[in-house]
Amino acid sequence: MKYLVIVFLMVLPLIGCGTLENENKQPGEEKTMKSALVVNGSFEVNSQEWSMRLQNKSGESSLIEFTSAQEIEVIIKKAEETVYRYSDEKMFSQALKSLTLEKEETRKWSESLSQKLESGSYTITYEVLANKINGSLPTTAITDSETFTIP
Repeated sequence: MKYLVIVFLMVLPLIGCGTLENENKQPGEEKTMKSALVVNGSFEVNSQEWSMRLQNKSGESSLIEFTSAQEIEVIIKKAEETVYRYSDEKMFSQALKSLTLEKEETRKWSESLSQKLESGSYTITYEVLANKINGSLPTTAITDSETFTIP
């Protein structure tokens, strides 16, 4: 009897290890859902303002989870030197945050640069800092980038 109880206690934690969540998914379905969140960024040279949009093209609502109040990061580089980072000189709460985008809904962010960029060629990268999408870790980063020139 003593051995039966010991074996039962050793097997009990293993019973909960399987999940039913992924059993009904077709191969590639999770990747398709995540890639249905599309980021488009643009930089207006004259006003030196960036804007970015996150659109849900999945056909159903998407729950996007973040590890802090910072939802995005935007970085501008001239050659390899970072000349602008959205999160610099900002404070974000360290609380978990979530955002639900309904199908075809778009979330927008924008900001004017406080210091004007010098003439030259730049690369700007826009990234959504999602920790989870519909309860799963993202398989790829949700980003966009472009190159622009200040005359």
